Amino acid sequence: MGALDYVEADTVFHRMNPLTKLFLAVMLCVGCIITDTVLTQTLFFLGLLLIAKIGHVLPNVLSLLKKLSVACGFILVLQILFIRQGNDLFLFITDKGLISAYIVTMRVLNAATAMTMVLMMTKMTDLANALVRNLGMSYRYAFIVTTAFRFIPILTDEMHEIMEAQTARGVEFDTGNPIKKMQLVLPICAPLLINAIRRTDSSAVAAETRGFYLRTRNSGYKEYPFAARDLICMTISVLLVVACVFGNIYLKPLPFVI
Repeated sequence: MGALDYVEADTVFHRMNPLTKLFLAVMLCVGCIITDTVLTQTLFFLGLLLIAKIGHVLPNVLSLLKKLSVACGFILVLQILFIRQGNDLFLFITDKGLISAYIVTMRVLNAATAMTMVLMMTKMTDLANALVRNLGMSYRYAFIVTTAFRFIPILTDEMHEIMEAQTARGVEFDTGNPIKKMQLVLPICAPLLINAIRRTDSSAVAAETRGFYLRTRNSGYKEYPFAARDLICMTISVLLVVACVFGNIYLKPLPFVI
């Protein structure tokens, strides 16, 4: 809750063109997927925390990482269990399995952090309008993309409201039994789905009354020009991916790099 909300601030990242921030997030995801060592994945993670600090979204990022810790821990355990190559360290754990588990987990963590930071530092309306204004994308498709991101925190809030209502009626969601907890969570899907359908229908009616089908590329009043900071950010993003490629070629064979 609140991890994907827009954070109001006046930083260099907030002043960038929304497309520049989207390009930066994509390049960061590509870079963390390409890198294949513990060192580079760790540096990527520290770099993302530095960007979050500069963009004044570090508390939100840490909150997101806390929420992702359970899923990442599950991925880590699966990788350790199923990768049997390498030397045995302890019981069924091997050195290659441990290294591979760390790299895969950090890839998921870094990619998720990079993409969600764009949402924290960019208004969805600005992103949709920039896609239409600068890229010539149809407003329908831009609206679909941004609305999907906007509905994530809304549905999360509604789910918590339903859980609180059922808790007030005596349902115990704090049980430690995962099977029982799954049985308690599944009934929430029905009212959540009904609320989502109602919200979708009301949103469609509201969009039509505001002339949704009349919008064109020139309907928006706000301009999204590219400044020098946008060019610098895009250049650094491309150089980062190139550095990741050369790092895999020349860094990985070194004995001190794992």
